[in-house]
Amino acid sequence: MSMDDLPIYGAIYSPPSEGLPFVAAIFKGHALMAFKQASSAADAEAMLAHAVSSVIRLEAEGDPEEPSGPESPTP
Repeated sequence: MSMDDLPIYGAIYSPPSEGLPFVAAIFKGHALMAFKQASSAADAEAMLAHAVSSVIRLEAEGDPEEPSGPESPTP
């Protein structure tokens, strides 16, 4: 299975103790793609809903800034 075929999903991690933030994380397969702290589980859920759908959309469209072949040296 190639990296392109791996599922993209989000997870919310609760703080292990008082005063620490929630963490919203995005994974592709078993690889961590991004994470961000949130003040509540609801904020983390909203972040993930937006971020995961954006990542899926961007991957479907392709990355226009990603080089299509080997980079040539800049003069």
